[in-house]
Parts: sequence; C-alpha cells; structure tokens
Amino acid sequence: ASVAPGTHDLVFAEDGPRMLIRRAEAITADRVLDVDMAAGFDRTLATVTVTGAGAEPVTVSSELHTLDGAGTYVPMSGAGDQIWLVPAAQRVATDRMVAMATLWTGDTTRVVQRLVTDATAPALTFAAPPTVTADRAGATWTTEPDWIYTVLRATVAPPVQVITTASRAWQAARGGGALPWLDPSALGAGAPTFTAGAALEWSVALETGDRAGELTFINRDGPLVW
Repeated sequence: ASVAPGTHDLVFAEDGPRMLIRRAEAITADRVLDVDMAAGFDRTLATVTVTGAGAEPVTVSSELHTLDGAGTYVPMSGAGDQIWLVPAAQRVATDRMVAMATLWTGDTTRVVQRLVTDATAPALTFAAPPTVTADRAGATWTTEPDWIYTVLRATVAPPVQVITTASRAWQAARGGGALPWLDPSALGAGAPTFTAGAALEWSVALETGDRAGELTFINRDGPLVW
C-alpha cells in the first residue's frame, strides 16, 4: 500500500462482486497483512436511471468514501446502466456511498453525483448547464458554484501553467464578476511568463456540493491568445 504510515481503511476488490474492507489498520513499512477474500462480502449491482442527458452517451459509476470522505476513496466502474453498491449492512455511519453519471459533450465535461441511502441507486438528473466563457480578461459563468478552479497553460515551450482556486465566499467578497487570469510575471523577478500573442489553453471547473456526497460539477476548456 503506497500510503503514509498511520491508520488507514484498506479496501480490496475483485473484478467481480467480491470486496473486503479492513478498517483502521495500522500501516507501517514492515507490516505484512494476510488477506482472505472469503472473509469479505459481495457487492450488489443496481440499475441507474439518468435523465437530462439527451442523446449524449453517459457513463455511470459509483464510489465508496470512508470516514465521511476523509479516509479511503474507492472508485468502482459501472457496466451499461448498472453500478456496484456496497450493501448497507457492510457500511458504517461514517461511510458515504455515492452514485454518479459523467457526460462528455465536445469541450465540456459534466458530472452529477448523489448519495446512496439504501440498497437502490438514486435517480441522476442533469440540469441545464451553466454558460462558461473565457477571454483575455478572464473567466465568467452563469451560476453560483461553491468552488471555481481555473487553469491556464502554454501549449508550447516553456510549459507554464497557472492554477487558481476560488471559493464562493471569496468571489462574493470581491464583488463577483469575471475572474481575471493571474499573470505569472506578476509574481516577481525570475517568474515564468506568457509571451504576448502566445496560444494558450484554458480550463474552468465549477463545483457545487461535496465530492464525497451530493455534487454537481462542470468543466469546460478552450483556446486563448494571451
């Protein structure tokens, strides 16, 4: 296990339904664990109903987050319109089981994720997406997400990349509006820079909710001339 020494939840999963969870294991560099999958349990398949995607292809999957999302994160790929669920009897109060659907449309990726509260998969609905735009002045969007992530990168050498994270509260405190790009040359002498007229790539992600719970996510990217 490539983790920092300490206490961890360990999850072992086969290609089929079998899974084993070892909770609060003390992991050290010289620790050896004997794992017996016969001591585990079988996951169940649940059918997911997805609406709002139109004719676009959708991928469904599920995730188990232990310790309220702060512990082990276990992604589980779906097949068709079915996802794996860890039975409620095998989950503890601090686990979060989520079902999710991902939709790719051209330059936009959208995700809708909902908590699983029983033995069935919740319905997943894609609402009308917000408009996300970007130009030399900055990025704009037509919604109020909890978090905004922007990336601006050079497509040719030197490989300069600027990443910005902004919260809803920070945006409100600055009065909202377009979020300007950070000019890396403003960081001082010796900092990298974008050359005027350079072809760049931008990406803006908007996130509302909790990645270990109820979540709506949209990411859009495109070209930009500096």
